[in-house]
Amino acid sequence: IEIKSVGADGYAEIETVASNVKTEMDGPMAGMMGQAPPTGDIKTTYKQDAFGRVKDMKVEGAPGGMGAMMDPSSMAQMNSLFVPENPVAVGQEWKVELPKNPVFGNTQQTLTAKFLGERDWEGQKVWVVSTSGPIQMEMDLSQMMSGPDNPMAGMKMIMKGTIAMKSEVFLEKGTG
Repeated sequence: IEIKSVGADGYAEIETVASNVKTEMDGPMAGMMGQAPPTGDIKTTYKQDAFGRVKDMKVEGAPGGMGAMMDPSSMAQMNSLFVPENPVAVGQEWKVELPKNPVFGNTQQTLTAKFLGERDWEGQKVWVVSTSGPIQMEMDLSQMMSGPDNPMAGMKMIMKGTIAMKSEVFLEKGTG
């Protein structure tokens, strides 16, 4: 992870590279893909502010929406804690906007975060924040199936559904 610069708007330009990625598939999904999944480096660039909000995410090194599904930094962004700009009390909620992502049809997705309070975790006092809500998935699989050796190349195939997201993040008291 490398922070390239910080703009006047408070967003840092960040580049992450996952090196030596090796992906294997079997079963029906492998047959549909008709090509080897990406192997090598996957590079992600995005802008992030001090509150964890992300925008302008781009993934290189994997075809279509596959990069967004496979890139660890992209997936981490979906599970990240986006802290509010103002102090919150125990039980208080705030909205969290996820970065646009090809897996989600490049539409804005919003979750609800809630400060659950303090908890003991592995001998440490931590603050706990939950994040939950529905995420609408709309992924164009035809982008992943492109290639001369794929009999399904050129076929329009959309995978749609709703993902029920629920997570908890533990923040070490004093350091975050």
